[in-house]
Amino acid sequence: MAIAHGHNCTVTVGGAAQANVIAWEVHAVCAYAESTAMDSLYDMKQYIPGFKSWTATVEIHCDATGPLAGTTAVLTQLGDTTADALVFSDGTITLSGSAWLTGVRIVGSTTDTVTVAFDYKGEDAVE
Repeated sequence: MAIAHGHNCTVTVGGAAQANVIAWEVHAVCAYAESTAMDSLYDMKQYIPGFKSWTATVEIHCDATGPLAGTTAVLTQLGDTTADALVFSDGTITLSGSAWLTGVRIVGSTTDTVTVAFDYKGEDAVE
């Protein structure tokens, strides 16, 4: 069984490569509507596929020269009127799509580095 290691992964947001990426995640889902009728065959529920959607999260280490400097600039993108182009790659597989910045989480700890997580909601398909 082949195993992929995450150390070669890259993330690009709006054409700019992101530095200090710790982790990224793309989560794609499809909503299903129940279509079971009272006279359903086999006494089993039935479903039909509906709309698809996707979300993404990018987590980074803050830069030691100004940990929150870049983050405060990104905060102004919340509620922006244009979606960002996102590209996620592990060197073999690449996923890309347009997404809206929907949230920013800044986490500080006495036992670890300051990290920032950016949450995105996809627009159109992720390919």
